[in-house]
Amino acid sequence: MSHKANSWLAGMDSSLLSNSEFRVLFHLCDCHNPSRGCYPSQAYLLKKTMISNGTLNNALNKMEEKGIFRRILRSDSKTKKKKSTLYILACDEEFLAKPSPENGVGAVSRKPAKPSPENGQSRLQWAGDKPVREPVKKITREADLGKIQGAVVKIKTGKWFRCVDIPEALALAAVEAGLVSRGECKSVRLL
Repeated sequence: MSHKANSWLAGMDSSLLSNSEFRVLFHLCDCHNPSRGCYPSQAYLLKKTMISNGTLNNALNKMEEKGIFRRILRSDSKTKKKKSTLYILACDEEFLAKPSPENGVGAVSRKPAKPSPENGQSRLQWAGDKPVREPVKKITREADLGKIQGAVVKIKTGKWFRCVDIPEALALAAVEAGLVSRGECKSVRLL
């Protein structure tokens, strides 16, 4: 287990996870390597957690919905054979990165760029004359990532009384990172 994943897991509010979710997350953190990633096979997770295949898949789906990690399906480029899934935990800096070919996160299209018939030669959409709102603060430390992840999990519950201790700056950071929508924040009386 990496120190980064260990401290992130230790700081997490365990009441936000079911027992099976916590077991699976513990073993994902155990497989986490900050420089190489986290990609245990489903067979490995089944063996270590000692839960059924359905329970494992339900736990993985629920945790991904809560914003605890993001999954990337992988395959061998030559043989097209499936590889084990890559799990990007919320404690990883690349978790907050938006998928794009420039930063290496997400799929890269091999198709040629064609301008949209709607926008002519430009592929950019006009955004109007509104000034760009700067982020409240830059998220760089692991503690900040853990706080945002905890806030995302609380917001995703949809229960306003669980979100009363979330500062507005933390909610804004989660929205700007694309982890929750403004509508989800408003539904729990934030923003």
